[in-house]
Amino acid sequence: MAALDDDVARVSHELPLRANLSALDNIALIPLYQRHFSAAESARQAMGLLERLGHADIASLRDPDMTPAQRFVTKLARALILKRPRLVIDRPGAML
Repeated sequence: MAALDDDVARVSHELPLRANLSALDNIALIPLYQRHFSAAESARQAMGLLERLGHADIASLRDPDMTPAQRFVTKLARALILKRPRLVIDRPGAML
């Protein structure tokens, strides 16, 4: 997994969430820091993605409060918001 190209978004147990941040904030970090969007726009994009995935209800949960499935959805959303052409899910069964 470590040797993947830059055009690949990863979902992996090796890429942990920030435990002190909510699911929404973990996802919003991507556009905030990589694309230099404002905090409000980053949060709007993150919430829109959670809504499209059918999991808007987990937006306020922090990592320790999530089920494995909720943690997976958060990691998936974090990878999808990168908007890279390829998505690789490393050992999905191990994360659920």
